Amino acid sequence: MLLLILVLTLLLCENVAPLPVNAPGAGQGEVYLQDLFDHALMLSYNISELNREMRKMFMLDLYKNEKTMSKMLDSCHTVPVNIPQTIKEARKLSLEDFLKITLNLMGTWNDPLHYQVAKLTGMPGANDAILSTAKDIAAQNKQLLELIKWILNTVHPGIKNEDYAEWSDLESLKASDEKTCLSALFKLSFCLGADTKKVDLNLKYLICSFIGGNTCSSSRLKNDFYDPVF
Repeated sequence: MLLLILVLTLLLCENVAPLPVNAPGAGQGEVYLQDLFDHALMLSYNISELNREMRKMFMLDLYKNEKTMSKMLDSCHTVPVNIPQTIKEARKLSLEDFLKITLNLMGTWNDPLHYQVAKLTGMPGANDAILSTAKDIAAQNKQLLELIKWILNTVHPGIKNEDYAEWSDLESLKASDEKTCLSALFKLSFCLGADTKKVDLNLKYLICSFIGGNTCSSSRLKNDFYDPVF
């Protein structure tokens, strides 16, 4: 397992094309697919924790009003990505389409996370630890995106889908006004936190659908999917 994760990480960093399920050395069928999903879950968890930690270091007291946070969630740039909100809605989609939605959700974050790193570089109050965390988030998001592409091509070879939603807050992030800039950074962090929770649940739903096992017994997979509080 550790060896496979190491190989996956190296291949993802080198943008090597995905292997088919039964390629030599790839493992066999469900075992190989389980390892891919496990690695994706690990990356999703890491991104969530790093994002939470950066918010604590830099933006903890910026917003505490629940009404404001709820309004912010409704304006996240990934809202146009039609993500199922319940298990009932999810079951109406093919697994292929569900994978595409998950891919699109994380793909929308490449540009925002790139610009976040650029903005934090040299920004007053953003120390080396904050910048390092932002870079780690961006790097692991790219790895997760490539891994989801890999999984999609493993179960449905030859499919390409990169219809990513545009990020609308770039001008706010570039603003010279400190409050506007900090608000954009917090919104980015807030929306990323919500979306990584969605990706985590999406991956678990896919594991349950493709492989089965203990993941299917999760109460979150038996009831409503998403809780926006994080």
